[in-house]
Amino acid sequence: MGRWPRPVLVLTLVSLLGQPLSLPPRAPAPVFPGPASRQAAPVFQSPLPPPPPTPPPLPLPPPEERPVVPGTPVAFLHGRITVEVPRGLPLARLRLATREIRRLGAGQAGLALAFDLTAADAQGAPLSRFAAPLTVTLRLGEWVNWASHPDWLRPWVGYWEEKGRQWRTIPPTQIDETAGVVAFTTDHLSVFGAGTQGVKESGWVLNFNDTRVDRFSGALLWEYPLDLPPGPGGSRPDLRLSYNSRRLDGVLTWAQSDGVGWGWSLDVAEIVWRHVRRCSDGAHFYLCWDPVP
Repeated sequence: MGRWPRPVLVLTLVSLLGQPLSLPPRAPAPVFPGPASRQAAPVFQSPLPPPPPTPPPLPLPPPEERPVVPGTPVAFLHGRITVEVPRGLPLARLRLATREIRRLGAGQAGLALAFDLTAADAQGAPLSRFAAPLTVTLRLGEWVNWASHPDWLRPWVGYWEEKGRQWRTIPPTQIDETAGVVAFTTDHLSVFGAGTQGVKESGWVLNFNDTRVDRFSGALLWEYPLDLPPGPGGSRPDLRLSYNSRRLDGVLTWAQSDGVGWGWSLDVAEIVWRHVRRCSDGAHFYLCWDPVP
């Protein structure tokens, strides 16, 4: 007796109206912004609404070459870029070639400035790495408009890595968002870029320092700076939630922890008034300090 062919079950999704159910296409995964080449600005792919279009580049100035006097900043682009060379380095000349200049708006992300920095010694031999770091300060000003950027945009500075064909972030040593100034140190020369990075494309940028080990005590240290609004006169207190593993030394039984937990501290400034009393002359009140015994 012949065997019946194995039945094939075909499932079809049908909506309530009897029509095939069409599923929406899957949104692309977020991709970190990165230019396809040195001259290209970061390209964003995100399931979120796209940011405003990047403005067209501005005309590029001609390359500039300057002699180096150790200890004296070398200025390029009418002072927008300064390079400080420490004493003892064999640098004789610096040359800067601008690759890209864009004027970014308040809600725009991308490169505002990209430039190629090269150096040579007194004999004209090229130099690329140094025993002591150089300090580079960028005064971008109206090119970035950091003073009015939304919360999901952050100032950014980095260098172009030829081997990996991608931008690498450089931790800045100074950022003044109001003036549009950023500074960083580097022990090598490359193509450098600065601008604004959109964290809604690349993920959240966490505002804390990495853990470190105290070289004297061996304690594990960590801190989280709290971003506070400015107070009267523009003063902004420096408030940090910090952790120190040595604060748990000697705790061998159940005990009450500090206000923010074992090992944690929230150091705040305080003003303590001692030996102070209120005085009056009948028309005015004063604070009087008694002699401290």
